[in-house]
Amino acid sequence: MTAKIKKKLLFYIEPHPIRNLFSCFLNLEVRILIRTLLEQLPDEYDLRIFSNDVMITMIQHDIPEASAVCFRPTESESRRIYEYLRQWGDAAIEERNELVLGTSDITKFYCHILARIHDELYEFDRILAWSDNGAVKQFAYERGIVALFAELGPTRRPYCPTLYFDHEGTNGFASISQTDVEDLEPMAVVPHTVWSLAGNKRVYDEPLTLRPAAKEKEAKLVLKHPYIFVALQLADDLNTVLCSHYQRPVDFLQQIIKDFQGTEYDIVVKGHPGAALRAYNLKAQKEAEELAEKEAHVHFLANDVDEMETISWYVHAAAVVSINSSLSFEALLSGKKSYVAGDAVYNLSGLMNYTPERILAGEAESNQLDRMVSFLCGHYLHPASSVFETDLVYRLFDFYAEMMKQDQLGTREFWQQYAKRFSDGFQMLVPEEFREEDVPESHLPLVSVLIHPAYVPVGLVERASALAFQFQDRAGKPYVTKLQNGDWFECCIEQVVEKGSNLFVTGWAFERERKLPATQVLVFHDGKFLSRHRVMVARPDIRREHCLSEMMDFGFQFECPNVGRDNSRYDILLLAESGRVQLVRMPSIELAIETVAESGDARTGRNTGMLVYGVGAHLKDMLKWYPEITSHVLRVFDKDPKKAGRLAPGIGIPIEPLDAVRYLPDGTEIAIAAIRYFDEIVHDIHAIQPGIVCRNIDEVWMKYV
Repeated sequence: MTAKIKKKLLFYIEPHPIRNLFSCFLNLEVRILIRTLLEQLPDEYDLRIFSNDVMITMIQHDIPEASAVCFRPTESESRRIYEYLRQWGDAAIEERNELVLGTSDITKFYCHILARIHDELYEFDRILAWSDNGAVKQFAYERGIVALFAELGPTRRPYCPTLYFDHEGTNGFASISQTDVEDLEPMAVVPHTVWSLAGNKRVYDEPLTLRPAAKEKEAKLVLKHPYIFVALQLADDLNTVLCSHYQRPVDFLQQIIKDFQGTEYDIVVKGHPGAALRAYNLKAQKEAEELAEKEAHVHFLANDVDEMETISWYVHAAAVVSINSSLSFEALLSGKKSYVAGDAVYNLSGLMNYTPERILAGEAESNQLDRMVSFLCGHYLHPASSVFETDLVYRLFDFYAEMMKQDQLGTREFWQQYAKRFSDGFQMLVPEEFREEDVPESHLPLVSVLIHPAYVPVGLVERASALAFQFQDRAGKPYVTKLQNGDWFECCIEQVVEKGSNLFVTGWAFERERKLPATQVLVFHDGKFLSRHRVMVARPDIRREHCLSEMMDFGFQFECPNVGRDNSRYDILLLAESGRVQLVRMPSIELAIETVAESGDARTGRNTGMLVYGVGAHLKDMLKWYPEITSHVLRVFDKDPKKAGRLAPGIGIPIEPLDAVRYLPDGTEIAIAAIRYFDEIVHDIHAIQPGIVCRNIDEVWMKYV
């Protein structure tokens, strides 16, 4: 005997044309959600999908199992929907806003479509909409239907991706954003020392470890002063136009600039990566960029700054501010003081409300943040795996239907019951090993302590040749790892100078025995941990002087907080690949040490110029286009024995047989001029000396010209 269908769900995928598209809302998450709803369909449920003709056709093509459950608009409805398609600008955006707010004739039109489906085709008693929709909200209210609005949560990769479902809407309209944090009772109130690390586990030391490449100039420029990190949003985003009092991103940036004018803070601005996809948003973001260019203390990051680089920038900021971007919540999870100037789904009881005074006065974090984050991450924000791999959506509808019958939606009782029913997010908030209190022993190697998200470096105690590295777990429980201090490294701290509130430090280091660079540079002040950095500056002078590999970097340069007082002590702990450590006392501030001068001869294996294979047409053209290359070419090789001993045309250097590369040290770089036969030549060279690094000459010449 089959179960009787009692619950009918309609998945309403926005049919209104948005951003010049009929398929704006058929994103990857919606496609996966359709499959999930079909795969997880309970016996007592039925499912239908409604959208415009374009999206229904796409769904039937891409998701065959959904083809039988789709509803289309009528012919007259489709014509009117088509008429709504227009150039995406102020008029079209205002029309979309009216639909979201549930006003004007556009809302009545879509309510009429819902009524037709409900009364003539499918008497649904629950409806799921992606993003916010005033027509769905209004129709559901009038008919006593359970409506949920789905949206991506404020955590995106590399953080744990999440989604949320709310009966009042999304973003600043969501019911959770109107809830007093005191009314929330999470399964556990996770302390700040736990949740502020959950988001920070992939964050590294950039930009405080300064790169020697093009970005170094930008990093040094910004790091002269503490800075506020500002994340811009799209001009057409609902978060901007309906959940804040700002009309365009430039209005928001103008306020931030005004608020911090004449203070110690610089402002670092990150544009929205999606702005380039639409002319309307690109123009609006360009306005903000032009405003930033007029202010010496405002720095607009390049458009190619990716997600991980963005994280690296904001974790070193004094504070993070956005209108209501997901980035503000991610920054909060990374332990930053983070604020929003608009209405945000994750800002409860105004705990993240932006005012410049909160930053300038150094206001302490509210202890209610623990409760807020614990409830949001533990209960309200659902990990994508829970949404897409379980029957979570159906369980949510059952819960909301139950609460609606009891007239409890949005009440304190509602949220208490919500926390009891849905707690899948705690796997994101607190790792399994911490929940089970399975804390690793303190004999862990130092590198394991440094990379594990459950541990926080605290300090270092020196006792003769023994060192005690102090750290704590997420709950604040202290541990010690014992280290043996030794004279393992050849090293030099060349320069320590003051730069605003930071110290700028340069130096180099390598293991005496294995000729390998240090893997980490840890900085301590009076025994307290300050920062850790990488070794990522090439230092060809040190390579030549000590016959080190050309393939490795041996120099470091970084900035660390200048928290010193008179007679205070800074130490650097060098960590080797083998786990060995050496403690080095940092020299006095403003001390500079001259190191090995630039010198060397390629014929002795200490290369300062270009070694080239092949004397064909490509090299000839390169010399013609860039004659300055000739002064950098030191040796030329060719496997043709007839050419050996001849002078290379245009260079005047004798051509050597290919076998001569046998005597070049590992890591020597050779530029391949005969690029048509690049793979074949690399094979021939590596057959003689596998340690050679082969490059395309088009790439290598930039190093010297």
